[in-house]
Amino acid sequence: MLKSLLRGVSFAAGLSALYGLLFVIISSEDYALLMGSVLIFAILAISMIMTRKVDWYQVGGRSDKAAPAKAETAA
Repeated sequence: MLKSLLRGVSFAAGLSALYGLLFVIISSEDYALLMGSVLIFAILAISMIMTRKVDWYQVGGRSDKAAPAKAETAA
């Protein structure tokens, strides 16, 4: 399905790591909220870092980079 052994192994390793993290969070009753919050913050930070150079206008299918309309002030 992933068309490569390396992709399959890395996907399996990612799923195993995710399962391990979820197991640790669920089994630790006292620090579950803290660990979950730190995990969500880390995932958000990683996704923001990975997508910081993505041109979202190009992803949406628009070829022109239309600048937002400036509001003209009457002077």
